[in-house]
Amino acid sequence: MISIFTFRPVKAAMNCVVSCLAVTFLSTPTVVVAQTGAVIEEVMVTATRRETSLQDTGMSLTAMSGFELERQGSTSLLDYGAKVPNLGLNFAGSFGRFTSGSAALRGIRSAGFTGGATGFYIDDVPVPEYMNPHVADVERIEILRGPQGTLFGARSMGGTLRVITKQPNAEEIDGYAHTRIADVKEGGMEWAVDGGVNVPIIKDVLGARAQVYYTDQSGIFDVTHIGPTSPRPAFSQVNNIDDSSIYGGQVSLLWHATDNITITPRFLYQRTDGNGVGYADFTPGNFIQSRHNLVDESGSSEHWMANVTARIGIPWGEIITTTAKYDRSMDEREDMGEAVNALLFQSPPPFGLGVPGTELPSTVLLRTEEKSIIHESRFISDFGDLGLDKVSFSMGVFYEDRELSYRNPNDFPSNYQPGVNADFTNTLNGFLPPAFQIPLPPGALGTDLVFAGDTVLNFEELAVFGELTISLTDNLRLTAGARWSDTETNFFDASEGFASGNFVRTINVPLAGSTQKDTVVNPKVLMELDINDDMMVYASAAKGFRFGGVNRRVPTGFCDAEVAALGLDPDEIATFDSDSIWNYELGAKTAWFNDRLIVNAAVFHINWNDVIQISNLSSCGYGFSDNAGSAENRGFEVEVKAVPFDGLNISMGVGMVDAILQDTVPSASTNAGDRITQIPEWTFSASAEYSWPVFSNWEAYIRGDFSAHTDSISANNASPGVPNRVREGFETLDLRFGGYQAGNWDVSLYVKNATNEHINYSDARPIALEKPGRPRIQTNRPRSFGLELRKYF
Repeated sequence: MISIFTFRPVKAAMNCVVSCLAVTFLSTPTVVVAQTGAVIEEVMVTATRRETSLQDTGMSLTAMSGFELERQGSTSLLDYGAKVPNLGLNFAGSFGRFTSGSAALRGIRSAGFTGGATGFYIDDVPVPEYMNPHVADVERIEILRGPQGTLFGARSMGGTLRVITKQPNAEEIDGYAHTRIADVKEGGMEWAVDGGVNVPIIKDVLGARAQVYYTDQSGIFDVTHIGPTSPRPAFSQVNNIDDSSIYGGQVSLLWHATDNITITPRFLYQRTDGNGVGYADFTPGNFIQSRHNLVDESGSSEHWMANVTARIGIPWGEIITTTAKYDRSMDEREDMGEAVNALLFQSPPPFGLGVPGTELPSTVLLRTEEKSIIHESRFISDFGDLGLDKVSFSMGVFYEDRELSYRNPNDFPSNYQPGVNADFTNTLNGFLPPAFQIPLPPGALGTDLVFAGDTVLNFEELAVFGELTISLTDNLRLTAGARWSDTETNFFDASEGFASGNFVRTINVPLAGSTQKDTVVNPKVLMELDINDDMMVYASAAKGFRFGGVNRRVPTGFCDAEVAALGLDPDEIATFDSDSIWNYELGAKTAWFNDRLIVNAAVFHINWNDVIQISNLSSCGYGFSDNAGSAENRGFEVEVKAVPFDGLNISMGVGMVDAILQDTVPSASTNAGDRITQIPEWTFSASAEYSWPVFSNWEAYIRGDFSAHTDSISANNASPGVPNRVREGFETLDLRFGGYQAGNWDVSLYVKNATNEHINYSDARPIALEKPGRPRIQTNRPRSFGLELRKYF
C-alpha cells in the first residue's frame, strides 16, 4: 500500500502549501486584511437542486467556475478531472475511442453495457458519462462525491458530474471571442476558435444565447512498417496519423411567458472526426505505431440534444420540468489483422497453429447508435410565507427510454480478412496426413468473415424521488430522502463469422436473462450542524444503486475450454446482476482568517455489494462483465482555498481511497485483497496564481497547476492466472503567464504538460481483441507551447 509519506511529489507539494499558508497567515497583520479586502468569493452551487452556498452544502463537493476553467486551459474531462480529489480516469472500454472515457469517484468505477457509476449531467439533462462535451461558455462544473441517486438517479452510484452552461438572459448583450494556437511536441501546430453571444430580442421578455467552436488538433503518433521481418509489403511512414477536428455549438432561448413562467428551449450539437487511432503501444511514451499493414482507422462521433425547460412559479414553491431528446452516432474502424493472426496462427494449440502466419490486412468496423427520451418534473417548496420556513422539500418524477446499439456489419470489406480461410486451411493441412486434408471450399474456417453482429439494448426507467429538510433548531438541520425506481432492460444479440464460432447467423434470444427488471429504493439521511457562522459539520448515510445488464454472446469454439475450466456456461456469462453501495460520510466546511482561508474535509466508508467487474478470457480475448462479490472503499478528501493577500490565490486538493475486494470469485478473475481496477489510491492537485497591476486597468498574472495520481491496476487483462498490469502514477505541471483587463481582454502564453510527462490513463481494449503482448495505452498530450487570446464584451 502506498502512503502519502512515500509519495514524494504529494508530500513535497503539501508541505510547501501548508508551510506557505501558515507563514503568510501568521505573519500578516489583521489590519492588512481590512485594507486589502482580500477574501475568497462565495461560490453558489445547485447540487441539491436548489441554489445554496458551497460552504452551506452538506456533501463533499468540488466546484470550478467558468473563469477558473479558462485560467486552467481546461477543455475536456482529461484537463479538469485530474484536479479533482478522488476522481479516477477510466478509458478501459472495448467499444472504440469515443465510448471509453469516464470518471470514477471514490473508487466506484464503470463497467458493462448499461452504463457507468458516475452520473453526467448537462444542466438538468443526464447524458452518457463518456459524452465528454467540449468545455466552453460554461458557468461552472460541479463534482458531487458519494451516492446522488435521490436527486440524480441510478447512474450516480459513486457520484455526479454536472456541467452548468451559461444561460440566456433578456436584459443585456454580452459575449466573448476566443482563439488559441500551439505547437505540440511529437506533433505540429494546432489551433482552436470559439465564441458566444447573448442578445435580448425583446427587452426583459425574450433573450437568446448562441455559441460555436472549432478545434483542429494535431496528431502525435506516426505509423511505420515493421520492417524486413514482416511478410507484408513495405509502405511509407505516415506522420501524425491521429489528427482530428472537433466542432459544434448550441443555441438557447429564454422566454418570460408571464411573470411566473419562463421557458428555455435549447439545441446543442458536436461532431468529432479522427483519422488514426491515438493509442501508444507497450508504453505511454511510444509515439511510433509499427504495423504490418497501413489500415484505415478513421472514426467519427456525432451527437445532438434538444431540450425544453419550463419554470413555473406557484404559491409556496416552483415547478421545474425538463424534456429532452438525445441522439448520438459513432463510426469506429480499427486494424484487427494482427489480432486475428495471433488468434489463428501464433497462439499455441489447441487455440492456434503455433506458426508465424501471413499477417493479412483486416479492418473491424463498429457502428454505435444511442438514443434517449428523458423527462423530469420536480416541485421545490418555499413555505416561508406560511411561517413554515423551518421546513422545505423537493419531490419529483423521472422517466427515461434509452436505446443503445452496437453493429458490426458484414458488408465487404468491413470485418473480413480476405484470404484468411485459404491461408489457415493450407497451413493446417501441412500438419495433417493426406487422409485428413480439409478441402477448399469450404475450408477449415468456412468463411473470410471474421465477425459481424448486432447488439441492441433497450432500457426504460421510471422513478419517483423526494427530499425533506427540517430545521430542528436554528443551527441543526435534518434531511431525509429516497428514490423509488423501476427499471427494465431488454437485450438482443446476433452474430456470425468464424471469430464468433458461428458460420451462420446465431441469435441469442433463448439465452437466460435477455430481459432484466429491478425495483429498488435508495434512501438517504443527512444531519447538518452550524457550529458558528464559519464552520459547519455534517454526517450522512446514503445508498447507491446501479442496474445490472447483459454481455455479448461468448464466442464458441475459441472460448469453450476456458469457460468450462471456470465452471461457467454461456447462460451464466450472458448476464450480470445489479450492484449497490452504502456510503457513510462525516465532513466539515470551515472558513478562517476573515474568509481568507477555506478548508473543507470529508471522511467516508463504503460497503459495496455485488461489485460489477470487467473480466477477460485470455484464450480468445473475449471480455465480459461479472459480479465480483463485495468490496470496501475507505478514504477522505481535503480541499483548501486561500487568499493570503490581495493578488495571490492558492488552492489544493488531496484525496485517498483504499478500494479493496473482499471476496475471491474465480469467474470474475478476482481474489480477496485485490485492489479495485483503474483506481489510484492517492490523488493530489495544487494551483497558485499571482496577479499584480501594471497599466491602464491591466493586471499581469502568473499561474501554475500541478496534479498527481499514484499507480492503479489495469482492468483489461484481468483473467485467471494472468497478473494484472500496473498503470504507473503520474505528475503533471501546466504554466501560464498573461495579462488581463477585467471584462475586456485576456492574453496569455502557456505551457501544458511542462515536464513532458507521459501518462497511462488506461489500457484501451481494441474493438476486436488485444493481441497478446501488445497493450494499447490511452495517453496524454505531450508538452505544448501556446498563445491564447480572449475578448469579452
